[in-house]
Amino acid sequence: MAKHSQVLLTTWLDHPTADFVEWIAHHRALGVNRIHVFLSDTLTEVPPLAAALESAGLIETSFIAFDRSEASEQIRNAAIHAARIEASETSGWGLFLAPDEYLTLSRHDTLPDMMNALKTVHALSAPVRRFYSKTLERTHTPGAVLGDVSHRGADPVADGTGGREWRSIVKLGLWPDRLPGYPVGKMKTGLSKVRWLNGAGKPMPKPHANRTWQHDDDSFGSELAAIGRVPAPSIETLLLRAAYVKPGKAQAMADDLIAILNEARSKHIKDDALAGAAKARQAEIERILKTPSVAQAYHAQCEEEAARIKVQTKRHGLWNAVLAHLDEVPPVNGAPQVAALPIPPAAPHPDPVAPVKVHPRVPDEFARVATDPPPRWFHEIYPGGDRQGFLIRLEHHALIHIERDPDTLIVTFDNISNVNDISYGRKPWAYDFVRGGGYSHFSVISRRKDWYRDPQIIDELRRRAEQGFFSRYKKVVMAGTSMGGFAAMAFSSLVPGCIVLAYSPQSTLDRELVPWEERFDMGRERNWSLPHSDASFEIQSAKKVYVIYDPFFEPDKLHIERLEGDNVVLLKSWFAGHFSAVFIRRANLIKPLFQMVIDETLTEDAYYRLLRGRRSLAWYRKSLEQRAIETGHDTLAKRVGPAFDHLRRQLRKHAQQEA
Repeated sequence: MAKHSQVLLTTWLDHPTADFVEWIAHHRALGVNRIHVFLSDTLTEVPPLAAALESAGLIETSFIAFDRSEASEQIRNAAIHAARIEASETSGWGLFLAPDEYLTLSRHDTLPDMMNALKTVHALSAPVRRFYSKTLERTHTPGAVLGDVSHRGADPVADGTGGREWRSIVKLGLWPDRLPGYPVGKMKTGLSKVRWLNGAGKPMPKPHANRTWQHDDDSFGSELAAIGRVPAPSIETLLLRAAYVKPGKAQAMADDLIAILNEARSKHIKDDALAGAAKARQAEIERILKTPSVAQAYHAQCEEEAARIKVQTKRHGLWNAVLAHLDEVPPVNGAPQVAALPIPPAAPHPDPVAPVKVHPRVPDEFARVATDPPPRWFHEIYPGGDRQGFLIRLEHHALIHIERDPDTLIVTFDNISNVNDISYGRKPWAYDFVRGGGYSHFSVISRRKDWYRDPQIIDELRRRAEQGFFSRYKKVVMAGTSMGGFAAMAFSSLVPGCIVLAYSPQSTLDRELVPWEERFDMGRERNWSLPHSDASFEIQSAKKVYVIYDPFFEPDKLHIERLEGDNVVLLKSWFAGHFSAVFIRRANLIKPLFQMVIDETLTEDAYYRLLRGRRSLAWYRKSLEQRAIETGHDTLAKRVGPAFDHLRRQLRKHAQQEA
């Protein structure tokens, strides 16, 4: 290994376990000399074992925000932070791994030896494979887990979308960003030729992107390097790692764990890539544990795990669900046989008038979907419906199109308040209004708070634009609020000449462009090097961009100040805060306002005449009083209440006369 060659390994941890010492030792034996660990900012302090390792100079730690409601996103968030560290360096190699993933090398002793032998390589992507012990034992011994790991599955790990996974070793200082599997974004050096290899040392297919690689067998060579994922070194270890799951989610987690165990019982290929490195790894473990503080924290962690298994974990519903089921199944060749748990009965339907009818051939967990009336939008486009259209389900998003008016298309984007709605009856944003007007509707639905910073949804929208989907309409209106308002502006460049309606939008969450933005932690951690990331740039080709915001709400106002152009119409909604769409809706103005946008009759004068209707809102009264007090106008504040009551009486009298 070159004397001063830096090899940076980044990972993330929620609750470090004793096997983390072995994970560090394994990679130090392969030439890693710098390890950075991201911890959840929900922790009050660095866990004792990690703190001891950091004090000994073996790791670095930093806290980052994790979305606790969406654990699968933690690794993506950590990868984004890892890329920032990688981009700030000028030499050496970087690798990002999950805490149960281990680099394996077939022909070289260390990672620098391999990369130097390949010469002038900029990135190498190695496939991820699952490894198991020959027989999964129930007994858990806290500490090292790799000693018996000598078998692997036949194929690279599936990523859940029909493709397969990999991890990439990258030359530091070249890429501004990364996903867990590979770096992304425009290279800083502007190299005209990038040498990107697979785990066999052969060129990766071009372009260097997920869609190109996923289904191409040439992407997954592993003769030089691969990544070993060890999801279940023992049954109790597997359960220990998942012991922090809430009891209410134990059944779903149990099903996932049993699926892993079923895979472990299937056909294996003997592979000593992990077990074969035991001697060098053990030597590193012994060196690490020579530091008294590390040894003390390590042994304390082992004792804590043993106690958790003996007392706490066995009381957990997840633990009981899996182990009890293993006890019910006769062993095969001396090893426990694992089968799927029975699916629990479906919860009672909330509507007593229309109880769920359990279909005799449909599992109970799908009974509600199978027997409930379908949502209105599905009525329109299902095979027997009256409309043409489609539903496209992507990994984190969905697209719904309903063809009604051949001349006018309304494009809507979800906001963050919708993302956790997984109900069968979920409707596209503004569905009722668009349907009532008879307009064609193209809805972009999000399942996470990502500000549409996902290559898959961006590629799909661009492909639709390139194929002429939007251009066949005479008029296209793009609308949304907050995250959806950002998207309406950011993707307007795909439809030159469109009209945009954005409530309280962000212009971007790119930290370099808006360093003052401190809201939306999940959004700020996304990949803002992807296309359509700065709405202030993307709106230039739109015909009109109507932006409704509260000028008294500073965080939104700063974003609005970044929007420039003769096509931008800024409309103020005082005292709405970040909820201008809610404010306008409560004043019963949202439908007439939307209609004026579609009809292209909305002007500033027309808007403010319409906005006078907000004066009857108690929200407006309280905000006006508060504003007067804050600015020292106490006398004015006292006049607001009587004036508001007088106006309400006039409105009631007028309504009675009209009736």
